[in-house]
Amino acid sequence: MCNRKGISLVALIITIIVLIILVSAIMISGVKTPANAQLAVFYNNVTTIQDAINMKMLENMQKYANDSTKDMDRYKWEGILKEYNPAMAEPIFIIHDGSYNNNAVCPISQSMKQIINIEEKVLDKYAVDERGIVYHKGFENDNKI
Repeated sequence: MCNRKGISLVALIITIIVLIILVSAIMISGVKTPANAQLAVFYNNVTTIQDAINMKMLENMQKYANDSTKDMDRYKWEGILKEYNPAMAEPIFIIHDGSYNNNAVCPISQSMKQIINIEEKVLDKYAVDERGIVYHKGFENDNKI
C-alpha cells in the first residue's frame, strides 16, 4: 500500500513552474507596485493636507464673516501658516529651498500640523503658496498638486 504523506515531486514541480510563469508575467507587464504605492501615499498626503487647509480657511472666513473691520484675505490664514503674525493678521510668505513654480511658499504651522493626521517629518516636506495651494519640496519639476 502506498503511503501518501507530504507533497509529491510532480505537484512541487508544477507549483514551481506556475510561480515562475506568474513572476515573469508581472515582470513583463512592467507593474511597479512599490512605486505605485509610494505615489498613492504621496497623493493621499497632498489631498489630506489640501483638504485640511481649505477647511481651516473656510472656518476662519466664517469666523470673521460679519466683522467688516477684518480683511478676509489676511485673516483666512490664521493658524495655517508658520509665518503668520496674528497681531497684524499678516501672512508672511517666505521662499524655502528656492521658488516653487515662481510662487512664494510658507511652511504649515504647528497648530495646523496637529490637525492633520500625518507624521510631522512628512508634513515638513509640504508648503503652501499665497493661493492656498499645497506644494511638495522634494520634487524639482512641477510639484504643484
